[in-house]
Amino acid sequence: MTTAEFLRAAKARLEEDGWTQGEFGVDRSPHCVVGALVRVRDALGDVQIGAPEAFLARAVGRHSIIAWNDAPGRTVEEVYAAFDKAIALAEAEEG
Repeated sequence: MTTAEFLRAAKARLEEDGWTQGEFGVDRSPHCVVGALVRVRDALGDVQIGAPEAFLARAVGRHSIIAWNDAPGRTVEEVYAAFDKAIALAEAEEG
C-alpha cells in the first residue's frame, strides 16, 4: 500500500466514522486524525504510520498533528482538505 492509499483509507475512515477533537477515538468512533491513522494501521497489520503522519504534518505546516487536530475552531472540512493536500504531496513525491 502506498502512502497516498493509506491516507485515502484514513480519510475514508473519518468520513465513515466521524471526526473528533480531544481524544484519539482509536477503539471507538469518532476518531481524531491520528486515531484514524492508527485504525487503518491496525486493520492492515504491521504497517508504520510515520510517512502518512509526516505528509499530513507538511500539509498543515505543523509538527504536531495532534495539536493541529485539537486547535479550537478546527473544522472537519479543514481536516478533509489536509488529507487531500497530504495525498497530493505523497503522490507527487512517491509517484
